[in-house]
Amino acid sequence: MNRFGKHLPFAMACIIPAMIIPLIVLIKPGPLSWIPWMVLFLCKNAMFTSFGIAPMAMLADTVDYDLLKTGVNRAGQYSSFTTMLQAMNIGIGNGIGFLILDIFEYDATITQHSASSVFGLQMAICWVPGLLFLFAGIIIWFFPLNEHRQIIIKKRIERRAMQKVAGLATPG
Repeated sequence: MNRFGKHLPFAMACIIPAMIIPLIVLIKPGPLSWIPWMVLFLCKNAMFTSFGIAPMAMLADTVDYDLLKTGVNRAGQYSSFTTMLQAMNIGIGNGIGFLILDIFEYDATITQHSASSVFGLQMAICWVPGLLFLFAGIIIWFFPLNEHRQIIIKKRIERRAMQKVAGLATPG
């Protein structure tokens, strides 16, 4: 992220898994199918390393922008809202996945599955998550608070703080 900024690594952390996840459908069942599954799983999850850093750094940029526009530091509210959204994402995502499996009558207790239930499984673990990751990556790619804008925002916040200290701050 020091080299490419926040947006590119985070967007690629979504776009690359979006391309890797559908490859799961190419894995043929069998005793050694766990090997290609594990390779794809490791490649996909290697991309998720930036998920622990980039979103919070981009959230800090958003907090700075809000501070510049409103004069109020609402970092706590933004952080709480983000945490709530993450929890909702997990719950809703799991619910949708199980709903898809139910619609396609997938039964994990049987060993022979219909083409319809296999397709439902593919939808739940490949196609829907892949499309959502791709969509998220595109949104992140075009996130407007880039490094150049963030430098401007920080300078304006610092200038406002210095004016306030000097008693020169103007309301609004």
